[in-house]
Amino acid sequence: MVSENHTQNAQGEPPAVARLRHFYEQFGVDALSEIPAVYSDGVVFQDPTHRIEGLPALQRYFARTTQNITECRFEFQGVHLPPGASAWIEWQMHYAHPRLSGGATLSLEGVTHVQFDERITYHRDYFDLGAMLYEHVPVLGGAVRWLKNRMSG
Repeated sequence: MVSENHTQNAQGEPPAVARLRHFYEQFGVDALSEIPAVYSDGVVFQDPTHRIEGLPALQRYFARTTQNITECRFEFQGVHLPPGASAWIEWQMHYAHPRLSGGATLSLEGVTHVQFDERITYHRDYFDLGAMLYEHVPVLGGAVRWLKNRMSG
């Protein structure tokens, strides 16, 4: 039985997942005020470089993240809803930062696992940090690409 908190919208998504997707579709400085409607007070947020606990820490993290990017938008390829209050979300991020690849728009694929009640309580991103960052830094990028090519055969 699905509780009221886990009812689904017309696209088959629970409201917490729909709010999360909307937040990231509009991601940027203007969307930061929506964080408390998306994430719970005790949220745990994790990606390849950070583990953040609590809504105030997450708000500070997103404020810092959005300061230097010149573009950041997400396209969602799929939402998978296993039984229970969790979801796996496939996405592609398009982003630009003045210190990466001369400020050009870059793309990165990833997957997010979330757990939720009325809001997101746990958020973990899985993506290739090298493809996001290291490959686009002068000098270091060439070394990372060379190493990846050597390891792949």
